[in-house]
Amino acid sequence: MIKTINLSYFYKSQEKKINALKNINLKFNPEEFTVVLGKNGSGKSTLLKCLAGIEKDYDGEILINGINIKEYQDIKENRGKIGFIFENPETQLISPIVREDIAFGPENLNLSLSEIEERIEYSQKLLKIEKLSHRDIHKISAGEKQKVALAGILALKPDILISDEATSYLDISNRESLIGLFMELKKNNGKTVIHATHFPNESIFADRVIVLDEGEVVYQGSPEELYLNPTFVDKLGIRVPYVFGLINELKKKNIILKKGIKDIEGLVESLC
Repeated sequence: MIKTINLSYFYKSQEKKINALKNINLKFNPEEFTVVLGKNGSGKSTLLKCLAGIEKDYDGEILINGINIKEYQDIKENRGKIGFIFENPETQLISPIVREDIAFGPENLNLSLSEIEERIEYSQKLLKIEKLSHRDIHKISAGEKQKVALAGILALKPDILISDEATSYLDISNRESLIGLFMELKKNNGKTVIHATHFPNESIFADRVIVLDEGEVVYQGSPEELYLNPTFVDKLGIRVPYVFGLINELKKKNIILKKGIKDIEGLVESLC
């Protein structure tokens, strides 16, 4: 579990301090898929980088299973716990060949050759990129590069997976596939998954949605509760996912549907 206590972060700009995060108090539990939303500059990336230990000059505390991460003597102690996926895959790809890049992390954990091979196969299979295994990274697409970067993280088998807009370089089909993978990892592997995105549709099946605005938490709760309050969502500059937009329009005509609808199929079934 990750817990933040009065987490604040300041950027320095032209001799001024900009408060990017303001007294954030949150918990992220095992087997939980949380989506973080907010406009550009709301603090999403800063929050995630603090949680992952990338940004260290923050005020307050971040606890992993009750231990303050600043008390870790070496970043290696954190390596098996948190995996971080950047928006731009180019920032994490190191080796020229796909398979070699996926192997880089496990090799630095001093694992046996057989264990390294097992982890390569494990992560490639999860992402269905076996056919890319021996390809030159510079010759694959941006979306494929993002999958390779994620495969390298999954090969470390972290307890906590943090995604900083990792779907930005993917098309709709691959975005849906990746969100499905996040849900599978939390359900079948007990992972804590934290995903920041600017695509509200990716939050529909989340266990919890957190919305940041100017460095503050202005909402945390279910996606349904958020999107069925269109006035509030509009003030935050967030688009209402299509299915919830339809439900809101039907409510205006006094057509009240059952709770728990998250997709068009469910909406049609309820209407019938």
